[in-house]
Amino acid sequence: MTCMKTRFSLLLREASRQPLVCWRNGILLLEVDRVLRPGGYFVYSSPEAYARDSFNRKIWRKMSDLTRRMCWQVASKKNQTVIWAKPLTNGCYMRREPGTLPPMCEHDDDADAAWNVPMKACLTPYSKRVNKVKGSELLPWPQRLTAPPPRLEELGISSNIFSEDNEVWHSRVAQYWKHMQSEIQKDSFRNVMDMSANLGGFAASLRKRDVWVMNVVPSAESGKLKVIYDRGLMGTIHNWCESFSTYPRTYDLLHAWLLFSEIEKQGCSLEDLLIEMDRILRPHGYAIIRDKVAVINYIKKLLPALRWDDWTLEVKPKAAAPAMAELRHATAAATRASSSPSKRDAEAASASSPLVASPRVGGGKDGLRSHQRWSLPLPVRSLLALEDPRSPAASTSYRILVAAIACVALAALFSAPSVWSRFNAPYLCRKEGIRLHCPRVSERNSLWENPHAAATSWKPCAERRSDEMSDLVPENETAGFIFIHAEGGLNQQRIAICNAVAIAKIMNATLILPVLKQDQIWKDQTKFEDIFDVDHFINYLKDDVRIVRDIPDWFTEKDELFTSIKRTVKNIPKYASAQFYIDNVLPRIKEKKIMSIKPFVDRLGYDNVPMEINRLRCRVNYHALKFLPHIEEMADKLATRMRNRTGNLNPYMALHLRFEKGMVGLSFCDFAGTREDKAMMATYRQQQWPRRYKNGSHLWPLALEKRKEGRCPLEPGEIGIILRAMGYTKETQIYVASGQVYGGSTRMAPLRNMFPNLVSKEDLASKEEMEPFKKHVTSLAALDFLVCLKSDVFVMTHGGNFAKLIIGYRRYMGRHRLKSIKPDKGLMSKFFGDPYMPWATFVEDVMITHQTRTGLPEPTFPHYDLWENPLTPCMCRA
Repeated sequence: MTCMKTRFSLLLREASRQPLVCWRNGILLLEVDRVLRPGGYFVYSSPEAYARDSFNRKIWRKMSDLTRRMCWQVASKKNQTVIWAKPLTNGCYMRREPGTLPPMCEHDDDADAAWNVPMKACLTPYSKRVNKVKGSELLPWPQRLTAPPPRLEELGISSNIFSEDNEVWHSRVAQYWKHMQSEIQKDSFRNVMDMSANLGGFAASLRKRDVWVMNVVPSAESGKLKVIYDRGLMGTIHNWCESFSTYPRTYDLLHAWLLFSEIEKQGCSLEDLLIEMDRILRPHGYAIIRDKVAVINYIKKLLPALRWDDWTLEVKPKAAAPAMAELRHATAAATRASSSPSKRDAEAASASSPLVASPRVGGGKDGLRSHQRWSLPLPVRSLLALEDPRSPAASTSYRILVAAIACVALAALFSAPSVWSRFNAPYLCRKEGIRLHCPRVSERNSLWENPHAAATSWKPCAERRSDEMSDLVPENETAGFIFIHAEGGLNQQRIAICNAVAIAKIMNATLILPVLKQDQIWKDQTKFEDIFDVDHFINYLKDDVRIVRDIPDWFTEKDELFTSIKRTVKNIPKYASAQFYIDNVLPRIKEKKIMSIKPFVDRLGYDNVPMEINRLRCRVNYHALKFLPHIEEMADKLATRMRNRTGNLNPYMALHLRFEKGMVGLSFCDFAGTREDKAMMATYRQQQWPRRYKNGSHLWPLALEKRKEGRCPLEPGEIGIILRAMGYTKETQIYVASGQVYGGSTRMAPLRNMFPNLVSKEDLASKEEMEPFKKHVTSLAALDFLVCLKSDVFVMTHGGNFAKLIIGYRRYMGRHRLKSIKPDKGLMSKFFGDPYMPWATFVEDVMITHQTRTGLPEPTFPHYDLWENPLTPCMCRA
């Protein structure tokens, strides 16, 4: 990799144990030396500074030797912390022995250049002025903020221009705040960015306000960053033709001065810059854009697409100035060629008066292009027989035009196959970051189905083909027997069974029918044969894996498989690769002949196993594992009754509502309730999870953070609001798959008020019909699984294996036709956190956000496992 220069410098730097990726020739420390000013300090806190073992001492000796050759002095050393001081002059550098490494940088090396510039393993000497005065000559704070920095002269900027810049920006900032105070609340700004900072005058004028300012200096003027830092301000270098790294911070206010004009000169897109600014700004953030009137007018036409509010004010300071616009929900930026703001404003004013229409919408008083006569060019007229091609004026151009047409024809001929393949491409969405981009379709959005193109592009293909030869090894050549306990609830057990078949295939081992282990929460003693069709399971996989019902008779010490550590393979990492099993587990199975593997929850990876193994897991999940006939029959009855509840055949929605007491407690999120409710939940959490609970003081900010990030289960009322915003009416038939909802009927009341037709399996079936299924909790879970699977729309409210398997099953068997909605839980945080957001705006946000959250076709890896999205390994083009 190439190690690039950092784009900022500081008086003091702190480091912990940095990875040694860029350590060659001490390049990391040399980069730190470059960004430190004369006499600056470097704080290093790391075990190497005090560790006594030989390895760490060796690292510490090398580092100490390097800093000595860099002329750094140890200012302080205590425990694990060391503070070095950089020299004030070039004296130490000059006294080094010839050939000492690292060498001094070449005289033509620009130490201030940092935009996409590789690091260099050399020491940067001081300029003659710095060496002479023995330091930076900076005044103490806050005098240094307004005093002309000594390094101004290196940029050819006079002290008068610097002072004028301060005065102009002080006046402007006061003007900004005066005109914005009616729109903003007091102290509502904290994070501010000056997108084209010039000399930092804007930020300096904000010193008395409780804000911090990120000063962005254009990459073409990177030398000005030294002035920003000499004034004691924060800053960085950037080219606004590219995206700005803001994660995870967003800004409350953005300021742009003639940035759009400069970006346009560089040939970059103003629209792209606006979109980037929209990304950077927080909701209800502000932007101040100060630019030419023509540019402002053009920007205002783009604001409705971004849903920004705006108000515009024309400002006329000492010279004729550009228009100033303050845009709500917006961002802004500006770069400058001149250091004087009044001079730049005058130049902009001469280019376009505030009263002149934008050239982007044409000339003329009304902004329309004036009509003018025109004729076809001579070569075109010659080609159309309107002009004699032998005429001197047309002959050369005629030949050029014919050659150009021939080139275009050849290019079209060669590109035809790729164009055809593009038009014939299957419907497939692509994820970029958190956004999903899907092909456009002409059909209208449906509440109950995904687009027709999504349903006809892919088909299931995990089944073994009829002409496919079995690759099962003979019984006498098997590596041995493996035995697993499928732990947890029904769906976790299902995944464990699929993984057990997969590792048996990987190791050419015989699989003993898995045991469904009793779970502490489920407290169920269901056996494999109580839920699944064993004969179908074994027969369907007979050409893939050898499966036996029980432990072989010749093995007399059966209890050892359950208790003895000698017969157990432990410490298998989560999501282990296929190679891990071959290298670490297979030898023990060959030695012992029969081995138990536990724990076995998520002990096989997805993108680190062969594709045919993932296809086999799909074969097990979607084809081999069938519920017993009486479970299937009862689920069919429940689904039929759901569709006929009104006497007519209607679609129904299945809602997996995860709001049981255990889930609410485990989430450590805060939910609406009385003080008594919250006190009882706190006691419950302290009893169940004492290590996480501690004294409870840290939980409130943690709960707020989780809710903002969308990591909390949706309450019944919240999912009701989202469904209504999507367009589902109160007549919608909803099947609820859920345990005992925390808070009971009181908590369910808001959802039931919005959707009165809420039913569960107990409402659809009589007590006599449900009685056989109450013997096993997993049988009841199987009914919920199948009714949700058969629904027209499935909606989840929180993660988990149940929802994951349902969504994946519906994608596979329904060919992506069936909608499986994953609500954006962060939307509710945004909605409730903004009391001024109108219902129409929230509905629009919900509709746009959930267009692509319905189980559409997209690649499996790296964003999914195959249980939720089996497309890549298990589906083919239809």
